[in-house]
Amino acid sequence: MTPMSGCLRSLKLCEIRREARNGVAGWTKTRLRRAAWLVPVGNPVLRILGAGYRVCGDDWARYETGAFRRAHPDFAEPRTVSNTQIWLPDLPGRVLAELDPVTRSSAASATFRELGRLHRLGLGHGDPHLRNFLFDANSGRCRIIDFETRFDRFDERSTARDAAVLALAFLRAGSDDISDKVLEGWFTEMGDGAGRTIGLLRNPGWRLGTYWRLLGYR
Repeated sequence: MTPMSGCLRSLKLCEIRREARNGVAGWTKTRLRRAAWLVPVGNPVLRILGAGYRVCGDDWARYETGAFRRAHPDFAEPRTVSNTQIWLPDLPGRVLAELDPVTRSSAASATFRELGRLHRLGLGHGDPHLRNFLFDANSGRCRIIDFETRFDRFDERSTARDAAVLALAFLRAGSDDISDKVLEGWFTEMGDGAGRTIGLLRNPGWRLGTYWRLLGYR
């Protein structure tokens, strides 16, 4: 099973397709109609389970393009086509989940560094699984994509939850453990706050543990 399994992630809210605009390669992302009723129902459930974030509703297109712009200012400008459709420029690299285990393991620190960089920009992610990172072997850099969710509050606990989900994704993909080496990039970016991540992994509590199981992590 891949890290994309789990009943919460099976509730697909968007479809994407490759599409060049003005000669620039990229992706058109379209919000599905089901989001109109799934989001209002799902967000209270996420709150009860202590997920720490909510899925964007009517503000989805504006928020995702704005977050992408802040996270990746060196690339072509993302565009809001309509309130249900956006266009995002292609970023270099391959999806982390599709890499061979050796390459993926070597990219782990870069992946946590990228999440830490996002957090230092004041942005959360909410669903940092291995299909939401691109690894560029030429530069050794990871880049994060897919900003459909936002934190309820931005604090050390919420960033720790984000990092813990990423750690679980590596475990699910076959890492033997979440060692200091794997978390090296996270400790570099977040310092003392990284200790909260370790604490959550050891004892998430019933609510957060239930949420993680619904994401497909056991």
